[in-house]
Amino acid sequence: MELAKSLIDVPQAERGGEIAQRGFDFQACWALSHMFEYELQGKEYVFVFEYHDDVLILDSETFPKKATFAQVKTNEKPWTLSQLITATKKKPVSFVGKLFEQKSKFDNSDVELMFVSNAYFRFDKRNKFKADEIKLEDQNNLLDKISNQLSSKDALELSKLTFLTSDLSLEDHSSHLKGKICDFFESYFDGDIEINPASFARTLESACRDRAKVRSSDIRDFDELIRRKGFSSSFVKDTLNSICATKALQPDWEDARAIFSDMDKNPIQLLSLKSTFTRISISVKSSNSVERFYLEKADLLFDKKAAELSMSMYIIESIKFLEISIPDYSLALTEPQKECIIVYSAIKNIIGGEE
Repeated sequence: MELAKSLIDVPQAERGGEIAQRGFDFQACWALSHMFEYELQGKEYVFVFEYHDDVLILDSETFPKKATFAQVKTNEKPWTLSQLITATKKKPVSFVGKLFEQKSKFDNSDVELMFVSNAYFRFDKRNKFKADEIKLEDQNNLLDKISNQLSSKDALELSKLTFLTSDLSLEDHSSHLKGKICDFFESYFDGDIEINPASFARTLESACRDRAKVRSSDIRDFDELIRRKGFSSSFVKDTLNSICATKALQPDWEDARAIFSDMDKNPIQLLSLKSTFTRISISVKSSNSVERFYLEKADLLFDKKAAELSMSMYIIESIKFLEISIPDYSLALTEPQKECIIVYSAIKNIIGGEE
């Protein structure tokens, strides 16, 4: 049975994570940061949330050949091997046991296993290592306990299991993710584009939650699994390309300078307007700013024919109208600020209209 079909047909173990969502913020941040690494390496990938395991990583969104099942768990203290491999009455299959259960379910496919955490591991000092690299005594202990927990008595391949301590902190993983996004943008765009990492992080984390909330029982086929619960490399590339296209269409000072120069502004006035326009370009991105509200009202007034006929007159008439319709906001802005916002609006609407 091919892997794509197996992922749909093979029954899942009961997953409380889809209901509780405990630790999901850390889980999402780790998956996203790992996704960025894959993107920079040029890999094809799909990250699927809360399906068969905490995170399922596939090597293709069409015909996957390899699956990585990852358990992503948080802990305030370093993990002991016993915590990871010991079964209890409440949990008859341990963390590691559940991972090897996945290996046995999809034994005909190329399967890798990962246990990821914010915490270190007491039984090995490294941040990343495989189960066949720990002490021989620990290997034997793991093999003995996990074999007793699983119904399948197939030999366990310790080389398939990786332990990883993430560099994301438990308390501040969202902030660390923003830093990783900054680094990713710097590498991906060669530093040629400015994007708000906090806004981008919130968007991605929200999308992760939405995907995790989709009930596994509602998934009917592999295409639906990818579309509703997965982050694919093509989706991320399309998102990044969209960001590039959007940023390329943003008004900049060179556009504004051409307009102000045509309005016979002298060099000193242009220097002052450049400073004002730069600050306006930042302020209008804040949803609660006076500049943003004024811009939204200016957008509603935009008249391309009037602007083409006389930009100076268009600015004067727009400012007069806004002084009447939104007097409080008009009083909060200086004349140069109003001029810059009207020009910003005109550029934005002309570029957007041409697109």
